[in-house]
Amino acid sequence: MTTTPAQPTCSESVFRTGEFHSRCGKKTTKTENGKPYCTVHVPSYVAAKLAKREAKWRANWAAKDQEQAALVEQARRAACYPALLEALEQAVEAAENFNRGDSLDHYWLKDAQDAIKKAKETL
Repeated sequence: MTTTPAQPTCSESVFRTGEFHSRCGKKTTKTENGKPYCTVHVPSYVAAKLAKREAKWRANWAAKDQEQAALVEQARRAACYPALLEALEQAVEAAENFNRGDSLDHYWLKDAQDAIKKAKETL
């Protein structure tokens, strides 16, 4: 009677129902660092899979951080809006008073007045 040698199984410890630590039990397909592993538990594969998952996670968080920064900047600008509108009104008024006797057409003054009117409509 001839006996066939048992094929080595994966050396990774896994959790199973009712058992704390047990060996994987799958057939060995690769050997790494002198230990046999199945295709699922090869350390280089596990590390690559983890790195890919972590890169995706970091990209998602970077996008969320960017969105949050944009919202903060938008809120900061919105908080400045009334003060900027008031400053523009004062600047236009000062320019009008300064140029009362001047016959030159100041197109920028008209543009500023239009901007003030538009800004007041959106408030």
